[in-house]
Amino acid sequence: MTRLRGRLLVLQVLVIAMIVVLVVRLWQVQVVQGSRFVTVATETRTREVRVPALRGAILDSSGRPLVRNRTTLVVSVDRGRLERMQDGGDAVLRRLSAVLKVPLSKLKQEIRACGPGISRPCWPGSPYTPIPVASNVNPRAALQILERQEDFPGVTADIQAMRDYPNGKDAAQLLGYLQPVTQSELEKREGLKADYSGVDLTGRDGLERTYDSALRGAPGLRNVQVDRMGKVITVNQQSDPVPGDVLVTSIDANVQRIVEKSIDQAIREVPNSDGAAAVVLDIKTGRVIAMASRPTYDPKVWTGGILEKDYRRLLSDKSGKPLVSRAIAGEYAPGSTFKISSASAMIADGEPCTAPTSARVPTTSRAGRTRTRAA
Repeated sequence: MTRLRGRLLVLQVLVIAMIVVLVVRLWQVQVVQGSRFVTVATETRTREVRVPALRGAILDSSGRPLVRNRTTLVVSVDRGRLERMQDGGDAVLRRLSAVLKVPLSKLKQEIRACGPGISRPCWPGSPYTPIPVASNVNPRAALQILERQEDFPGVTADIQAMRDYPNGKDAAQLLGYLQPVTQSELEKREGLKADYSGVDLTGRDGLERTYDSALRGAPGLRNVQVDRMGKVITVNQQSDPVPGDVLVTSIDANVQRIVEKSIDQAIREVPNSDGAAAVVLDIKTGRVIAMASRPTYDPKVWTGGILEKDYRRLLSDKSGKPLVSRAIAGEYAPGSTFKISSASAMIADGEPCTAPTSARVPTTSRAGRTRTRAA
């Protein structure tokens, strides 16, 4: 009996000691460290969402669009969040594959980081931003993803603006193309993170690159509160994005179309010809009215991410390196350029003329400033 009472006494002491430890720890968490945990909890529930600005259009001298924007439903994946899951996000990608009707292997290719030995499609941008995996998504599929966030953590669907080229291949090298900002660029170039939102695209060639800062605009910022599933509860603070400037060039879309057709016809008529270039100038001002190069390509191949086979074709010698503009980067023997002084007369007759490759393209932004850059 005495032994039993001793055991009960020891048990009571242990229980009281545990209660005291719990009370002390609770006092430390709520009183001593309360403010720190409140801050951590607030930061966990708060998200900063960058809202990309609408990129400015590129117009010809009469206001006709050479490059414009179109809206489309885009599904994006947060690769970092998937990688923190036990299965690496494989189950989420499988469900997403079934909804989008896109092969699982293609989704995995889209979200992997580009690097040595990795063929396209891959993601060349920052790994800390949502990666677009599908565009022109069916609204029903997008709604299914948004309504079932518990099945699709790290997956979003929203409306985004994408580049559209109403004139097809016309002036492809002159206009240039867009690509995401790479992580290495963000790390190497000081101040670049302040200028780019991480979801922005940057001009890589042509006018898109020359006037990138004016066309890009300024991204907006939304500070939102989310629940544990990532759903937005409320918006704490919001600043609207500033659209990019509209760029008005000296290019005449009608003359450009005539030049494109003329050099295609010239290539067909000259045996064994593998390329051509043409530039039309205004003899009074020196402005470039049209500029074309062959071989060329369809700039839509860059929209939504370029495939490896298309990327290799643009750079291959066999296809004539369509990415390179022969009008400004071609090397020709002396006397190989045919010059006509009466350029305006040739344009009026619907015939193209060529000009020296040192021509310059004056352009005007929406603010009315006139800038001149080498074509």
